[in-house]
Amino acid sequence: MKDTQSPMYFAEWNKARKALREYGRSPTEADAVRKKIHIKVGAVQKDGTPKSSKALNNHELDRCLAEFWVWSDPANLDKQLRQLDQPYTRAQGSESAQFFLTEIGIEEHGRKAYLDSICKRIFKKPLMDLDDSEWPDILGALNHTRMHKKGIAHGHRPKRVHTLLVGDGTTIQVDRSDIEAGDRVSVKSGQPQDDPF
Repeated sequence: MKDTQSPMYFAEWNKARKALREYGRSPTEADAVRKKIHIKVGAVQKDGTPKSSKALNNHELDRCLAEFWVWSDPANLDKQLRQLDQPYTRAQGSESAQFFLTEIGIEEHGRKAYLDSICKRIFKKPLMDLDDSEWPDILGALNHTRMHKKGIAHGHRPKRVHTLLVGDGTTIQVDRSDIEAGDRVSVKSGQPQDDPF
């Protein structure tokens, strides 16, 4: 969790703790609820103990806040659900992401699923589990796709070698950068395979 997020975490926890105390929980019992919330949302260390609030990633923080509001603002289900949708809300707020998605041609209703599929491909996890430190890789992937869609050169090295079948049944290896689409390739018999031209 970032230093700027810590005051928000504790402000919301204090509201939840106050509500727990009003429901008759002792201070010790209320603090135990916070630990249980960390475990419930998956904010645990390798040994299964709850993480410190300082060690929470964005996804865990979002889920903790939603759980705090179950106690401090139980009638406001919208608030809780909005918090669980924070990863996509962050993506919507990213001007770069919105620019790239528009340039790629992804319509508004498909953007969440598109971003989720990129996260799963790159990080093997859904958008909701994305950490802030991973966001630049998602933006890089979006920009890369945009460049492909727009036909913008962006430093791809061509596949070094392609195998071509010659009329007499022999094969040769050629560098893709040596030929253009639609080019006719002719090979003189006896010429070395690694130097067909």
